[in-house]
Amino acid sequence: MPEGRPVAAAPLSGASQAPALRNLAWLDALALSRNLMFAVPVLVPFWRGSGLGMTELMLLQSYFSVLAVALEVPTGMLADRFGRRLSLLAGMAALAAAVGTYAVGHSLAIFLVAETLFALGHALTSGADVALLHDSLQAGGRGGDYARRFGRYQALQLAAGAASSLLGGWWCADDPRLGWWLTLPVLLLGLWPCWRLVEPRPIAREAAGGASSWRDLLPLLREPSLRALLLLGAGTWGLNRAVQWLLQPYFEQAGLGLEAFGALLAGGMLLAALASQLSGAALARLGARRMGLGLVLLAGLAFAAMAWAQGRPGIALPVGLAALAAQQLVAGSVHTLYTTALNQRLPDALRATGLSMQALLGTAAYAGSIPLLGLTADSAGLGAALALLAALVASLLLPLWARARAALAATASH
Repeated sequence: MPEGRPVAAAPLSGASQAPALRNLAWLDALALSRNLMFAVPVLVPFWRGSGLGMTELMLLQSYFSVLAVALEVPTGMLADRFGRRLSLLAGMAALAAAVGTYAVGHSLAIFLVAETLFALGHALTSGADVALLHDSLQAGGRGGDYARRFGRYQALQLAAGAASSLLGGWWCADDPRLGWWLTLPVLLLGLWPCWRLVEPRPIAREAAGGASSWRDLLPLLREPSLRALLLLGAGTWGLNRAVQWLLQPYFEQAGLGLEAFGALLAGGMLLAALASQLSGAALARLGARRMGLGLVLLAGLAFAAMAWAQGRPGIALPVGLAALAAQQLVAGSVHTLYTTALNQRLPDALRATGLSMQALLGTAAYAGSIPLLGLTADSAGLGAALALLAALVASLLLPLWARARAALAATASH
């Protein structure tokens, strides 16, 4: 593929725009139903009550992460080949099957089946939803509204996660298995908005000379600016997410009880939702280049501040609260920036594949950094792990931003 931004397909005309724009409401409904996971706040008590030890618990999460990474790009290619609507429908069905399996399961073997279905459902929906949102706006003549609409879409996901964290912890504290039974009908209802979605235009594989494949994707990855965008967006998301495993011990040492920590996390998710809602306006005001640098600096400074304040009475808690707020602002904004930049450079026939590639790289950055942080925390202490995370941001993400600077500067915010 030659250097330069792909030309977007022309909007549909007249009444043909209406079905594409109706996708926006159905995608909002999907965002809510897919993220109302009432079992999440009681996951550890559920696993422990089912007889799993911490080793088996970590095995489940490692298995999910590895499988999700392996499935990410192949399922993106399937979405580009057979349609994003079909991919979302199959993904929601897989998520519902995963929740149902957990609801009736009592052993590690059954839980591995559930995690397999979760990984499949995550991979099928990841990338396909964002690609369909972009194409629906383009076909409806509102392509310039992408950043704002994506911010709204992600804000709904985060708000649903925050609500289910609060309600699930309240409703399911005495019976953690109830969280799965409460989640199952929500996911089954989520099949309806997937069914009502339409492909805004025929899949663009004919224009690209065939269905998407690795052969189609490799020329894209040879473009230095696109590679830098993929790696910078993935690294910012992955390293920013990795800190979540250090937050609970940090705030426990700072004197915050478990109940207060749960409420604090829910509040953080709501802050991320607000940041996502405003991220389109922030992109328009700051520009992609400055916003990308700002997110990297915000994350790195938050981790460095926590490393400095850890173990200092009277300082650790307020610094930790400020750092958590910064981390959640990054979490709520990073996807708006990089999906906007990538969508302007990816051809229609490879849109879901390219977005899935970034999700794959982000999951890899997250999964790859977690063991290193855990080993550092066990051997050298929590402060050293936080300092290592800040050092990774500085040594990896700042050079990537320098390489992606020109591509970010060329990204249109509206």
